[in-house]
Amino acid sequence: MITEKTAREMYAKNREKIMQKARSSNSGFFGVGFYNNFSVLLSEKSTKPGIQWDNNPEFHFQVPCKRLLNYRYLDELFTEALDNYLLTGKKYFRKDE
Repeated sequence: MITEKTAREMYAKNREKIMQKARSSNSGFFGVGFYNNFSVLLSEKSTKPGIQWDNNPEFHFQVPCKRLLNYRYLDELFTEALDNYLLTGKKYFRKDE
């Protein structure tokens, strides 16, 4: 299990990379996976919600690709996914829009 502090540090180190990928297209989704070895991986872009992973991240969340996506919304997605993981143990979070 990844601790809250560690997850937040991992997110902070990768926040800009996540945002750049989100803003690179105006449609689709991609996943952000957090691993026990302190790495964060971004999935390939998909046109359908529900990202499939070849490996098994400790927890992950889905990000929409939008050129106008802002940091506040991205931070909210991460915080909700982390809270969900820490409180329920669920590894996947997708915000319904």
